[in-house]
Amino acid sequence: MTKFFLSALGAVSLACTLHGAMYENEFPFIIREPEKDSVVNVSFLNHKPAGKHGFLRVEDGNFVFEDGTPVRWFGLNVVDNRAFNMYSRAEAESVARKMAALGINIVRIHHLTAGWQNAAPFFRDREKSTLEFNDKAMAQLDLFLACLQKEGIYVTCEIPDSALTPALSEIPNGTRDGFDLKRLMLFDPETQEYVKKWVKAFFTRPNRYTGKSLFEDPQFAMLGIVNEVAYNYHPNGLTGLNSYYTDKLKPKFREYLQRKHLPDQELDLTLNDDVSARFWNETVANAYRMWTDYVRSLGYKGVISGSNVGENFFHTQPSLAGDFMDAHLYWGYASWSQGNVRILPGDRWSPLLKKPANESLEKEKYTKDLFARFSLASVVGKPLISSEHRTTKGGASCWFGDKPMQYNEYRATGLPFFATVHAFQDWDGFYVFASQGTERLNQYERMGHILDVRHDTTYLATFPLSAWLLRGNAVSPARERVLLKVSEKDVLSTKKSPSFFSDVMFNIPEKHRLELAYPGCSYQPEKYTKIFDYSTSRDLKLGKLDPIIKADTGEFYRNWEEGYWVLNTASTQGVEGFFDRTKNFEFKDASLTMKTPFGVCFLAAFDRGGIAEAGRMMFLAAGECSNTIKPGTDQRMSGWWLKGGTPVVLKPVAGSLQMKSGSFDVWILGEHGERKERIAENVRTFDFDTGVHQTIWYELVRNGK
Repeated sequence: MTKFFLSALGAVSLACTLHGAMYENEFPFIIREPEKDSVVNVSFLNHKPAGKHGFLRVEDGNFVFEDGTPVRWFGLNVVDNRAFNMYSRAEAESVARKMAALGINIVRIHHLTAGWQNAAPFFRDREKSTLEFNDKAMAQLDLFLACLQKEGIYVTCEIPDSALTPALSEIPNGTRDGFDLKRLMLFDPETQEYVKKWVKAFFTRPNRYTGKSLFEDPQFAMLGIVNEVAYNYHPNGLTGLNSYYTDKLKPKFREYLQRKHLPDQELDLTLNDDVSARFWNETVANAYRMWTDYVRSLGYKGVISGSNVGENFFHTQPSLAGDFMDAHLYWGYASWSQGNVRILPGDRWSPLLKKPANESLEKEKYTKDLFARFSLASVVGKPLISSEHRTTKGGASCWFGDKPMQYNEYRATGLPFFATVHAFQDWDGFYVFASQGTERLNQYERMGHILDVRHDTTYLATFPLSAWLLRGNAVSPARERVLLKVSEKDVLSTKKSPSFFSDVMFNIPEKHRLELAYPGCSYQPEKYTKIFDYSTSRDLKLGKLDPIIKADTGEFYRNWEEGYWVLNTASTQGVEGFFDRTKNFEFKDASLTMKTPFGVCFLAAFDRGGIAEAGRMMFLAAGECSNTIKPGTDQRMSGWWLKGGTPVVLKPVAGSLQMKSGSFDVWILGEHGERKERIAENVRTFDFDTGVHQTIWYELVRNGK
């Protein structure tokens, strides 16, 4: 669809006159800080302040605090400048309140030390030392974290910041050639000594507003050891390291051979040799244990994970040494090339069109199906999170040629779907990536597939609903459990290629709970309806693949052929996706007829009584969403974001909602979630058209309540 330039004042009228609009009545809408008593404000899900229940721990495969309070995480990555460009207490407090209102209860601070971060340089002089911090940056970070704590929002990050690059004088052999901090901290003593200094300097530094360091404060709930480290994830693997470092691995390998009573051989840095591969995974797991002991010695009492890349069984295995599992999820469809993507007429795509099977063109072709990838880390007895998650499209997931933006307008689908499956699987949380921006590029005014808490309207509109589905006990857990057993041979066979080519990993997660047992994992067979061996399940066909895939609880189903998903629980009922063929939907307490070909429409009661008893309910009606782009702009993706700015322009969603009991007043809600206009009184049915009503949120108030 052609993008166009709009002035803020003339957005609505120009939308229909300056380009061939698919719909009439396009309109601008920016989600601002929701009012405290708004029906869309779900900050009540957060306990305040963060840390009031003590440090986080693991119990029976789930996260609980010291006093036994359970928790799931709906998080946000706050990346580079966004942690430093809130220049006043009022702004930092507002952003924290907004996050809490939208359902966020944890923030991952990421890329803080990046050289491109220019809101407030992290170091006094990064060329001289990366162990001496700029006080202005620390003051702004301290303030932001203190404001988050007040709103019940926890914090996490990895041991070394992912963008941390030591000064030249701090690199052991004085050259950046073949230096990779994240790999070397796993085995090189000199690099480990530097990282220990960094950890002590950053994590034990008191926050000037709370008086506690990160390691002392239960607000700092979780700690990752290293971000995205895996043998084949970065180019050249171990062979890309300077021989100054790899020469240190060789005596460690000889000691390993002696300990295992194996014949002498040379270390294979390519890890094609299975003995070398086993040695490397043991080295990584031991490093995770060493770093755990070190941060514990500095007083840290929270939970710890290894790495979070999870490309295959081999990469995932070392992280079993941690307290919990973490796997990054960028919901691509096929490979980094177009592959065999299923696209509806009009160049329409969403994750809901993904067939629950391995659709790769060749048997070993890489596929980025989200549930299959995440299931790699769904380990028996371990909590599971994704510290980076994105269901919208973009360059980090998949490349669709010269016009990726045409696949980006349907971004509103995905989060409700994934939050529901996440709760159904009894997984433990995910953090959307990212709230990211630089002063130079003014990214915070852009939507695209970089999320900011100020813009990206239709995606952001689903946050309160998604947080409720994940955190509010609104979704029943799966009735049946399926176990997939992974052998040491399976682990070693996947060193350099993704491993999830079993239909069990594609077909099960939306139907039943799926867990994996790696070598050494203990499990109780009687708890599982079915147990599969991975090696024999690769060619297993799980019966006819119906276009509709249903959860065993009966609370949700997906029609992957038409591209829509239906949710029908006591507290949340609705549908998202495409409605070319199916337009009418029946729920427990309501009926919905869709008049537009795409939408994300859910009725939700954010309380324990459910829709049948609720006095107030939110009705979400979100559709397509576009950036404003000046004519003649090159619309191709630039790095990790899509071009454009405000106003964000929404396409209307229209339909009819009929309640099955009681009568209601209906209010249009504004950008703060506030009541703007009552458009219906004492009705059981109302027709919605967000283009006419200029909203994405409505409030239903039951008469007599």
